Amino acid sequence: MKGKARSRQVRLTVCALALIVLLSLVAGCGGSAAGDDALIYNFTAGDSFTYDLKAVLNGNLNAPGMAEDEGQIPQDSTLEARFTMKVTDVTDEVATITYSYEKMSMTSEGKTE
Repeated sequence: MKGKARSRQVRLTVCALALIVLLSLVAGCGGSAAGDDALIYNFTAGDSFTYDLKAVLNGNLNAPGMAEDEGQIPQDSTLEARFTMKVTDVTDEVATITYSYEKMSMTSEGKTE
């Protein structure tokens, strides 16, 4: 049972990291462009943007706290998600954006979470 709990924890950790990467990429799109001209977005309340994400992870994982005899965990996983960003308000050129997800699934070691 302890191994199953650890495996589930590892899968959830990988899923959370993939989410953080996705949100960082989306949020980081407003950086400086060539010539140091800042990008400016013009949002309108009610705008909605939907993104489909599919991340395929193949490799090995060393988890913190693992005993030496446990070695590496083969980590072949697929994460699929659909995220929506909705502009709920724009006041004084500042947009309030709500992030939500419609679906999220992860298949790891042949099991879907």
